Amino acid sequence: MRSPSWKLMKSICLLAVAVGISKTAQAQEAPITADIQMLRPTFAGGGAVGVDTPYVLGRGASRYGVFVQYERDPVVLYQYGDEWGVAVKNRTSTYFGASVDFNQRFSMRAAIPLALSIGSDQQVSAFANEGLGIGDFMLGARAVLADTGPLTLGARADLYLPIGTNNAYLGDPSIRGQFGLNAGTQLGPVRLGAELSYLARPDQVETAQDFTLESTLGVNAGAQYDVWADHLGLQLSYLSQGGVSFLGKGGAENASEMIAGLYVFNRRDNRIDIGVGKGIAPGVGTTAARIVLAYTVITPPIIREPEPEPVVVQLPPPPPPEPDIVFIEEEPEPEWEPEEKAKIVGDQVVIREPVQFDYATADILEESMPTLQAVANILNEHAEIEHLVIEGHASVEGSFEYNYELSNERARSIWKELMAYGVHPSRISYRGMGEVVPVAQGESEEALAKNRRVEFDIVDRVEEGEDYPIYPDSYLLPWSGTEIETIQPVVPEPVVEETEKELSLEEQLDQLLDPDDFDEDALDDTEPQEEPTEESP
Repeated sequence: MRSPSWKLMKSICLLAVAVGISKTAQAQEAPITADIQMLRPTFAGGGAVGVDTPYVLGRGASRYGVFVQYERDPVVLYQYGDEWGVAVKNRTSTYFGASVDFNQRFSMRAAIPLALSIGSDQQVSAFANEGLGIGDFMLGARAVLADTGPLTLGARADLYLPIGTNNAYLGDPSIRGQFGLNAGTQLGPVRLGAELSYLARPDQVETAQDFTLESTLGVNAGAQYDVWADHLGLQLSYLSQGGVSFLGKGGAENASEMIAGLYVFNRRDNRIDIGVGKGIAPGVGTTAARIVLAYTVITPPIIREPEPEPVVVQLPPPPPPEPDIVFIEEEPEPEWEPEEKAKIVGDQVVIREPVQFDYATADILEESMPTLQAVANILNEHAEIEHLVIEGHASVEGSFEYNYELSNERARSIWKELMAYGVHPSRISYRGMGEVVPVAQGESEEALAKNRRVEFDIVDRVEEGEDYPIYPDSYLLPWSGTEIETIQPVVPEPVVEETEKELSLEEQLDQLLDPDDFDEDALDDTEPQEEPTEESP
């Protein structure tokens, strides 16, 4: 979509073409057709009034508006070095213009002026041209040459088409071009700008008014100070131009003027410039007094929005099946000896009293140290416990993240204490389970207290027939480097089955002849011997 600035620029160009076509070549009533204007709007951002700048915002950014100035005595005629008379006493000129940025380095602009001239001295009335007139159409471009952070350098090129009203001091009789370099920088709330330009006229024209119409060299500079950022500021401009054949020689061909004023942002995209000025070198184009009022609308660059990602519609998953109700029988509480603080029950080392910590920390209270000593003793007395996991649990008061971190840190504190008691680190590890494995439901203090717990799970045992591991004699605590002597767990004595002793031949004979070792039952079990008969030999 085209910006308002682009539409306005197009309208200005069409108006300029129409005026140029309708203007016929006619003889001048007096040889005074010349564009004497010193102060022109630039429609470039970030500069003092009348001073061109190198700043370009980006693709699609634009500035458009209206520039009005009142000039007192802009055309004074001299004869033989003395003032002859004022040809134009009062002139109000209005510029309509716009600029459009094509990218971050190139911008184009267009402007056309209308002017109303009133009043002149009687003796020079033949050289006056009162009433409404149109000035030359300007079409130009700006480009950023270098942007080195604090300093920006640029170039300008403008073309002026001779469509101005004849003899109204608003336009030249031929096409002319203006080329220049400009620079800008910002130092905190102060912005500085300067430009050097060359206005090329094809011919040098001697007028009857002791003035040579020729190519000119212009030097402009400006400063702005932000009194209230993005709302209010002060500005000062210095404008000068001189004929290339008369530089440094004074006369009507060399002119300069100072303009001071302020600028106001009623919103970030609307700027109002107000200024007053006066000529400081009485050349052609300077004024006895100048009042400036400009209104500019600023539109930001066009930002391409990213292509929207395709929306994938997902059907909601089917509801989960109803869970089976599982009734878990609570294991009976173990029976405790009077001084007993921990014991092995199944695949756990069960403690009689829960380990106590300081509130909301992993600092173990002193009253729980005997319990941890009892757990360490069990590990050191049972070599078959090859690995034990210390598992921390929390209640549901905090967030998942907080409860996980707290349960993990508390399990780690116990892991450190057991190592300090001589349990080798390869036999123990720890983990935090947060609030996800409760043993009691509800939010009563009793249920919450049961869920704040530490469990000791036996996850690996030495199986029958396996060799018991032998641990290094010492190890270093990983958090301090302290050397701890390993307490080797007690290995149970092997069970030796009794076997029958093999007796010697003499011991077997003594056993048979021992009357106390006679077995009558064995005798009864023997078969009876047959009595000898008469036929027997």
